Amino acid sequence: MLFEIVSLVIGVALASLFWKAPARLLRVSAYLAFLLAVLLLALAGTGWPLFRPRLHQRPMTETAQQSLQLAHSAGGHVSLWLISLVTPLFVAAALRHRSSPWRRLVLVIVAVFVAVGWLLVSVSGYLLPANVPNPVPRSLAPVVIRFGVLHMLGLPVLLIPALLFIGWRHLRSASQLVAA
Repeated sequence: MLFEIVSLVIGVALASLFWKAPARLLRVSAYLAFLLAVLLLALAGTGWPLFRPRLHQRPMTETAQQSLQLAHSAGGHVSLWLISLVTPLFVAAALRHRSSPWRRLVLVIVAVFVAVGWLLVSVSGYLLPANVPNPVPRSLAPVVIRFGVLHMLGLPVLLIPALLFIGWRHLRSASQLVAA
């Protein structure tokens, strides 16, 4: 929790530092949005192979499972620091757009949605009990399915396009500022 607060304070400081250079603020926030989209895909790449053996599919060696769990867990924790860092930058960049107030409001809403959605993905990662046997017994199947739909499908499918939208809009606006 302390690292998230520190990274949030650093994000606010960076947003205030870049406030006077809107093109740089927009460009940095766009690149960070693309980076978060890639990180989310990487987390999906480590999480899906962990989930498949629980669904009675391909078995996994103990070493591979431990390695993937470590990578997925570490990536999830680092992603919380990153989202705490970039949320102030996303909001500041949305407010610095040279567009109509409605478009700025939409970008602020999307930025807040990304932050809240990312936190929900992280929290839903803890919803699946750690002591679930492998493969999953039928009595626990509804819990595991709920986890799978929320953590691995629903929220990431919404977050990746939102991050790509933020990145695209900020890069486009930065290029318009530089050209003007």
